[in-house]
This record gives sequence, structure tokens and C-alpha cells, in this order.
Amino acid sequence: SWPEKPTYWEQLASVYMMLDDEWRALATLKLAFSQDILEKESSIKSLLQLSVNRGIPEHGARLLESAFSNELIEENEDFLKLLAMALVAAKERDKAIDAYERVAAVSESGEYWVSIANIYVEKAEWKSAEAALLKGLNGKLTLDSPGKAWLLLGVSQSEQKKFKSAKKSFKKAVAFKKTESSATRWLKYSEDMERQADWIAQNQ
Repeated sequence: SWPEKPTYWEQLASVYMMLDDEWRALATLKLAFSQDILEKESSIKSLLQLSVNRGIPEHGARLLESAFSNELIEENEDFLKLLAMALVAAKERDKAIDAYERVAAVSESGEYWVSIANIYVEKAEWKSAEAALLKGLNGKLTLDSPGKAWLLLGVSQSEQKKFKSAKKSFKKAVAFKKTESSATRWLKYSEDMERQADWIAQNQ
């Protein structure tokens, strides 16, 4: 007879995951699910959390992708968000952008586009960051997020020398308490960059 303790199955699956064998980890979970020993969603979430905590988030991300392709779990907002976060932790930036785009497609929240923009900012891909932020600002954002989004938008526009647009974005970011001082500094810096660009243009 199969051991009926859920911890046994989770530990066994986690050992396979540590060994970089997500196929066996998934097979172990499937067996436990079929015996009604483990609860699908919470087990996969805890294994994913474990992989991030142990510093092997890429293993957890692969396990989750396998669970999707085997139709073991639904590709819903909750799991896609976990996948994106695991990929960010694994520094798999392009895959993380793809996962966030998948979750943004099934959600009304603009937060995922802001997360995408953060990755583009890290990559210094300002045009893509700007496009993602504009989509994010069109969605639903939590209380402090619009200020951060306007600030990042201003930075992305400044870096593309779109100084007039940047000025408008920074002025909107100033209206939020958490981004007021950063936006004020960036506004001044952007104006200095604009003057410098004008001077160079006139003296060439």
C-alpha cells in the first residue's frame, strides 16, 4: 500500500526536483494526486516556493510548465503569476516577460505590465518599457502603483530623449507621496538632459 502521509510525497517530489529531474517530481505528484493523498494546487505552490527558497527557481518553473502541459493544473492567473515570479528569480528575463504577458492576457490588472516594464528597464530597453507602462496605466493598479508607473514612464521617455512627454509623466508621479521626491529629482535631471541635448544640437 502507498504511504498516506502527504509530507512523504511532497518530500519525495522535492528530492527529485533538487536533482533536476522534474519528470520524476511530476510523476510522484501525479501518483499522489491519483490516490487523493495530495491536494494539487497547494502541493504545487509549496514545491514552487521551496525551489525559490532553495535557490533553484528554474527547477520550479520547469515543474510548473510541465504541470500545465500535462493538464495537471489550470493555466490561471494565480499559477501564471507564480511562474513569472519564479522566472524572475531565475533571471530568465525573456521567459519571465512571456509569462507576465500570458497572465496579463487573462487579467484586468495593469500590475503585470508594470512588472514587464521593470524587466525592460533592467535591460535598458526603453521603448519596450514605455509601451508596457502605457498598457499598465490603462489597467487597474493598486494604490501606490500609478506613481511608480508614471515615474518609470518618465525615466523611459527621458532615456529616449522624449523630454516633453517625460516632463508630463514626472509631474504626474510628483502627485503621489511615495514617488514625490524621486520624481522631483528626475524632473530636474530630465530638464538638464534636455538643455544639454539642445546645446549640443545648436553647437554642432
